[in-house]
Amino acid sequence: YQEDVSDGGVVGALLLDSKADPPACIWVFTTHLRSGDTIPDEQKRIKQAGDLAAWVTERKVPADKCKRSARLLMMDGNSFQGFATGDIKADSNMYHTLQTKVGLTNFLLSEESSDSAELNTGEGRKDLPLSMAVSVNKIRGIDTKQLKKMGEYQLDRIDYIAVSKELKTPVVTLKTYDRVSGKEKAYNDILPSPENPSDHLPVVAEVQWSELKESAASCRRLAPLILGLMLLLTSVGLTSLA
Repeated sequence: YQEDVSDGGVVGALLLDSKADPPACIWVFTTHLRSGDTIPDEQKRIKQAGDLAAWVTERKVPADKCKRSARLLMMDGNSFQGFATGDIKADSNMYHTLQTKVGLTNFLLSEESSDSAELNTGEGRKDLPLSMAVSVNKIRGIDTKQLKKMGEYQLDRIDYIAVSKELKTPVVTLKTYDRVSGKEKAYNDILPSPENPSDHLPVVAEVQWSELKESAASCRRLAPLILGLMLLLTSVGLTSLA
């Protein structure tokens, strides 16, 4: 689907687990939303999320083959789920739009990863946790095609594995950094790097049905299928224009 829904369009694929009992389907979507930390940027993402929601909710499943179904969205949302700056509050931001219009819930952090209750007291946005589990720890270099962002540093969590209520909320482990006392450590781990050539850290989770009636082996089949699909979809041209 291509329009002004996102910076590169939206791709959706319907997966059938024919060996599950009963047979089950998952609609899997991936996209890339507008980048930037400003209020206009988040307003654009809110609109994109609303347009995305309208398209996603129109996707149906074949009733004769799928006795139950779910939705899974994997995306670079370019926005912390707790974004709250200016007139935009946490209950009206991009993520809240996905929650209310599509019924999607983003992943939880594992016990090894956590955000502090205290918000940022150093440089940068004040709506971000002081200590935070992050999916990006990056800086724009001189070779960037986004010249207005050259030298811009970002320590944030902007990636999503969001599921509908038919699936268990995924659990993810990410590196945690303190914006003040741990700034040197964060700078030493800056991305991209030879070990991680992407400007995002991997966000990996196992996806399971909320009510498991089939065997655990059947559930585990979904994980490599979905991961493989995610890698395929993100390699076919979802290029950011922001």
